[in-house]
Amino acid sequence: MHIFSIYANLSACPIFHYSLNNKILIYRKYEEIMKREDIIKYPKLKYLHESPFNGRELLGKLIYWEEKRDGSNIRCFLDEHDEIHFGSRNLLTASDALLKSIHNTSYADILKEALLTEKHQWNNEIIIFFELLQKGKSPTRIEYHEKDNLVIFDIYSLKDGWWSYPKIYQFCYQWKLPMVSLWSVTSHSTIERLEKQINKMLEVAKSKNREGVVFKSYENGKGIFFKARIDVPDFKEVDVNIEKEPPQYPELPEAEIMNEIQKVLEELGLEQFKDKKIAMPLIARYVAAECKARYYTTPKGLYSYYLKKLKEINGKK
Repeated sequence: MHIFSIYANLSACPIFHYSLNNKILIYRKYEEIMKREDIIKYPKLKYLHESPFNGRELLGKLIYWEEKRDGSNIRCFLDEHDEIHFGSRNLLTASDALLKSIHNTSYADILKEALLTEKHQWNNEIIIFFELLQKGKSPTRIEYHEKDNLVIFDIYSLKDGWWSYPKIYQFCYQWKLPMVSLWSVTSHSTIERLEKQINKMLEVAKSKNREGVVFKSYENGKGIFFKARIDVPDFKEVDVNIEKEPPQYPELPEAEIMNEIQKVLEELGLEQFKDKKIAMPLIARYVAAECKARYYTTPKGLYSYYLKKLKEINGKK
């Protein structure tokens, strides 16, 4: 079985892309390490104001508005041996604490049976994404969970792409699996009406003690996903001027450069210092560390400073 590397660029219409370039070493069970070619990762949701299209990509489309639960993003899938894996947002194998909570929900065996049935009966390999709601206060302290639980919020098929909300609902209904609540289904002809709907859904989130809302549109296996949260300011009400260019720091002064070169000389000794293949990498490392610590840019032409130091040494002889 191959579960392909999946990455989503939400800023350019969030569609999963496949890549087999990187082989990842994963799998800790029984201290076994096996090679896998894949990472299955849910896209990082953005806010509407972060879209390069300012939300125009949603106009005229059917939008599903779902509660945004406050928990841990988990993905589950089968490997080539039909063993189930639970991964967090950033790790293919979730932490022991998360795995313990997942098994406490009593849904682990049902999820495995559902994945096996989908794979072998319908020839369809899928990744199930759910929010793990661990017992106690949620990460943002908005929710309180009486016990470990989970709610499914998306399913991705390697064959067909994103499943639509109705299809996910049918799947969860069949397997008696919990799913995030659907608050509204809309379609909008203008950005103003879309933004009005976002504000309306945030009021619903407040009334239901939820951290926000996720709004999605599905079409031919492709998905467009955004989020809105009650604890994030409305950037339409403030002046926002965020430059995309990296900071332009001044170059490290010459005296500081020469000071770092002196440190290298003292560390290597004169004979090794005279070998540029040994000295220059260390000089570059020392200067870069100083620049990072003091918010300077690494100057160009470090080799000229090295030659200057050699000349200075030779002049003293």
